[in-house]
Amino acid sequence: SPSAYLNQTQGDVVVSSPKQAISYSVKGIDVNGCEDNASVTVSVPVIFVGNDVTIIVGDKFSLLASGGTSYSWTPHEGLSCVDCSNPVASPQVTTTYYVTIENAEACIDMDSITVTVVPQVIYIPNTFTPNEDGLNDMFGVYANSVTEFEMNIYDRWCELVFNTQSTDIVWDGKFDNMPCPQGTYIIKLKYAFLSYLETDIPKTETIIGHVSLLR
Repeated sequence: SPSAYLNQTQGDVVVSSPKQAISYSVKGIDVNGCEDNASVTVSVPVIFVGNDVTIIVGDKFSLLASGGTSYSWTPHEGLSCVDCSNPVASPQVTTTYYVTIENAEACIDMDSITVTVVPQVIYIPNTFTPNEDGLNDMFGVYANSVTEFEMNIYDRWCELVFNTQSTDIVWDGKFDNMPCPQGTYIIKLKYAFLSYLETDIPKTETIIGHVSLLR
């Protein structure tokens, strides 16, 4: 007793499936009518692996499960270990990882976490309007997971009007603090994405494009 979560209340083998820790008492009677009492506490493992995450392809994320004495992760692909509590995940595609834990009382629980993998991206806008109205006043390149970056912008006479080596620095449409005239400007972009594997050498790419400055 109590009878909560038990598959039966009599017999020498009784299965308990509690949702929370619970203590049971049992009375045994032998063939000679002698009685004895005992008790046992069934603890329930409480597992938590955190919220779902998003990473850029090629990145890594440390998973962490708690609440057990042994752990088993599936699928195995992209994990640094499958029988530890804190494997490092580096999947190449979106993957849901399941972990099964067992505590000292051999009770089992399971949880899961989805690692969403997004591609490496570089995006170059083709128009901006630096008229200080607060809308589309700046020109910049959006890129994730880049390890090398340099952008040069030239006017129609191939004079350099802007240079940056950071995707966080944007062009305000000025040269020497003077507004550049409306027109089409040449962009030369050199970049390299982070490697998929630590043994890979980043490959530098070059893009030549144009952006329209409108006023």
